[in-house]
Amino acid sequence: MQPTNRKTLATLLVLILSAGIVACGEQKSAEEMGKKVDETMTDAGNAIEDTAEDVSNKVDETMTDAGNAIEDAAEDVGDKVDEAVTDTGNAIEDKCEEMKESMNAEDPDC
Repeated sequence: MQPTNRKTLATLLVLILSAGIVACGEQKSAEEMGKKVDETMTDAGNAIEDTAEDVSNKVDETMTDAGNAIEDAAEDVGDKVDEAVTDTGNAIEDKCEEMKESMNAEDPDC
């Protein structure tokens, strides 16, 4: 079970037990007990809502981090491709100049 789910379940359990202790410890009217149950359920709903919001924020953060990692990796690949193209062009130019020199060309530049 994930820590977030454990937190939610622990919160709900504490709220329900608290309501039960209050109910058992005092003689109250049905209306008062109903109010306590409503409060407990509202608190439980708020806890669930807060947990869902935390999970949503964590998912957003994780997706952003993943997107940044992909962007960085793509940038690295692009840099390596640019470097390989430049190196290949330089190697071709060097071979061309070597061939021109070996043929005693007037202009050894390619």
